[in-house]
Amino acid sequence: MAVHGILCDGDVFEFFRFDRSTGLPLFCQGCDTTVPRTRMHLPDFTQSATPRPFIDALRPICEFIFDLMLQAYVSSLWAWHNRSQHRSTPDGKPRKSLDKWELALACAQQALEGFRDAETKRRTQLIAEANTIAGQAMESLKHRYVL
Repeated sequence: MAVHGILCDGDVFEFFRFDRSTGLPLFCQGCDTTVPRTRMHLPDFTQSATPRPFIDALRPICEFIFDLMLQAYVSSLWAWHNRSQHRSTPDGKPRKSLDKWELALACAQQALEGFRDAETKRRTQLIAEANTIAGQAMESLKHRYVL
């Protein structure tokens, strides 16, 4: 189970994930361990003629926060799933709730992968594809609540 964190001093954001399941503690920016650890700075919007630089800097920060929250949600679903599985009956029958936890987990993981794929498409300027994938990911995420 990973611990997620966001540090901010009002101007600069840093995102971390501490995961001791990998042997040694690992701290990384956001969810991608290949991204070098950098600080995300918000420019002072009162110092520019338009709010555009501030909005442009805010978008990746919001995306990191959303990704961290969704990743934490998936981690919590894993914890509840494992708890339900551990509390199965002594004769090996799974609890009634286990199927629902598995479906919720599958939906949340599908949403997380979809949102990340949509961001990859957006970065390569495939905006229509990105929007379609993000819409499908949102539907996967919503599906968990209709169980």
